[in-house]
Amino acid sequence: MKKIKFTKIIENYNLKNYIPEIDTDKIYINTPEVNRPALQLAGFFDHFDKERVQILGNVEYAFIDSMERQNRLWVYEKLMSSGIPCLILCRGHEADDDLIEAGRKYNVPVLMTEWTTSRFDAELTRWLNVQLAPCITIHGVLVDVYGEGVLIMGESGTGKSTSMRNCNPATTAVVNPVGKPLPFKGKFTTLNSEVESRKICKFMKEQAAAGKKLLVVDDFQYILSVPYMNRIKENGWDKWNDFGANYFEIIEVCKELPDDVVVAYMTHTETLENGVTTIKLIGKLLREKITIEGLFTIVLRTGVNEGKYYFYTQNSGKDTVKSPMGMFPAYAIDNDLNYVADKIRNFYEVGEYKTDAEMGQADAQAASDLEKPDANGRRARGGKKTTSTATPTTTEDAAPKTGRTARRTHDEVVAENNQKMADYMAERDKAIDAVADGREEIPFDKACAAADSVPQPELETPPRRTRKERKAAEQSEPVQDGTTNTDSESVTLDADTYFYVPADDNYVMKHKGDKVDLIVDGVEVMKVISKEEFGEGVKRLAQADNPKSENPIDGAMNPPEKGRRTRRRSAAQAQPDNADTTADETPAVDEQPTGRTRRVRKTR
Repeated sequence: MKKIKFTKIIENYNLKNYIPEIDTDKIYINTPEVNRPALQLAGFFDHFDKERVQILGNVEYAFIDSMERQNRLWVYEKLMSSGIPCLILCRGHEADDDLIEAGRKYNVPVLMTEWTTSRFDAELTRWLNVQLAPCITIHGVLVDVYGEGVLIMGESGTGKSTSMRNCNPATTAVVNPVGKPLPFKGKFTTLNSEVESRKICKFMKEQAAAGKKLLVVDDFQYILSVPYMNRIKENGWDKWNDFGANYFEIIEVCKELPDDVVVAYMTHTETLENGVTTIKLIGKLLREKITIEGLFTIVLRTGVNEGKYYFYTQNSGKDTVKSPMGMFPAYAIDNDLNYVADKIRNFYEVGEYKTDAEMGQADAQAASDLEKPDANGRRARGGKKTTSTATPTTTEDAAPKTGRTARRTHDEVVAENNQKMADYMAERDKAIDAVADGREEIPFDKACAAADSVPQPELETPPRRTRKERKAAEQSEPVQDGTTNTDSESVTLDADTYFYVPADDNYVMKHKGDKVDLIVDGVEVMKVISKEEFGEGVKRLAQADNPKSENPIDGAMNPPEKGRRTRRRSAAQAQPDNADTTADETPAVDEQPTGRTRRVRKTR
């Protein structure tokens, strides 16, 4: 008895699986009938065909929803334990937790579809009848004794007719429903301007009997379109039945042809509301009652990329393309219909087929490097792998190979940032020196502009120390406790620290890493103070050296130290310290600015 895996049903109808951990490849369906449990929900399981696919519609779902939870649990337990292969909810009804748990307990998949119940019932029954239909095989290779049909779909201008360019006229015949000329020079035995199935089927049988191995229907969509336009003014449903029957008979003629005859049906495409690209049909009859692609094992799609024509051989997730696994060498191949026919005969080993060795060269020429589309539908060209001829690096030069990027420590980042700032300040000094050009003084604005012209470095935020790094730092570095160590003459600071210098009555701040002399010759020269004491002391010194004055400059916080040597000195100030000067020669301290250009002093 023929059977199919339940996984094929899930993939074909894009069902939502509530219990994905169940291996659906181990569940087989061997009957085309579908069942809607009704009496079973009320507890009557006599004459229940448990081997059928079970589906729940609106009525069944409403009945279950009206039950008390205790009764509902009993129904789930009874139904799932009966040995059914699966349970599918229609119309988008969500499965409750109790149903999912019962399915998980008895290893029964619970699924959901957006299809209406009656439509899904009819479509699934039709599809199962096709899949489970008996067939006769030869040579032990599972090949039907009738010809192989290939459905080739694509938009106009994407190379459907052009794919016949390499076909042999001696072994190829063409059905041309609208009698359009081919896009290349070539003469084939052709049936022009004919859409009636009886005449088309007769022509195809005659050509197959005469030795034709490739029959092409181009364009198959016009088998529907032309009769529709001829009868567009007719009302009623009869014409739609005639269209569907005429269309279907031309597909079914494959069963009456020799097994090595390949029939290619070329048709246009359309995009459905769900975003899936499929073949173009007229009316709802064929779309609702039958899935045309389901009648074919091989469905290819034409496409153009960078001016080159292709056949796409695998499903992109947004179309109905399919082909047997391993038949074609790549996701996209050259749109050569003659190659496709040879590949089909080689794969199924029918007729005067070419061997694998003979097809190897053809596969290499037909295969492309186009990649499958991503989740957004974008298709890219795959890069070819190249062999590296570079000299291998030594162990010392090669970076350590780790599973993830090696983490830099806090101290490494800080050291790198400090080096960047040191380099930055050096570049600023160079820029100012370049503007000064050997002069002792330059305008203030020019000095600022030169310094600002140097781009500031991008500093990296140091990562937090790990527990191991913090412990190591605590053990290796002394902790500054803010007190004077009278037993030592000097200390190295582990943090910025504020000091008071008694000898000068001054306040200073030293940075982390600085070495500070605390006691010299038994005399305390530096005393640790708090930040607040430092601030008060600086304020006190500023007020003492700068009494209030009408001139705001006189009260500046940090006036120049008296007697401090600067680069800018007047001629009178440049006299030796022991030279005699008079009061008249000494410039006044509170003399007002004279409007001269403000200068910047550069200290060595």
